[in-house]
Amino acid sequence: MIGYFKNIWVGFYSLLAGMAVTIRHFVKPIVTVQYPREKLAMSPSYRGHIELIIDPETKTHRCIACEMCARICPSQLISVEGVKVGKKKLPTKH
Repeated sequence: MIGYFKNIWVGFYSLLAGMAVTIRHFVKPIVTVQYPREKLAMSPSYRGHIELIIDPETKTHRCIACEMCARICPSQLISVEGVKVGKKKLPTKH
């Protein structure tokens, strides 16, 4: 008999706990951003897609094959190979 009332109490408590979570999320402010009109501010540490910077004078990229991008890539997808030409190191494969 005590097990029966215990099961009813546990069921009622879990129902109240679930409703509390639902009500808590129901009264929170909406965080939706209307994308084309509003844009989110990116954090300074955001690492988006990799883009080679083009030097306006030489009209080529500024990559010196230091392999720094390959070292910091979290998924290890970037590979850079370079050849030393004179005093400069130039990339041969990105």
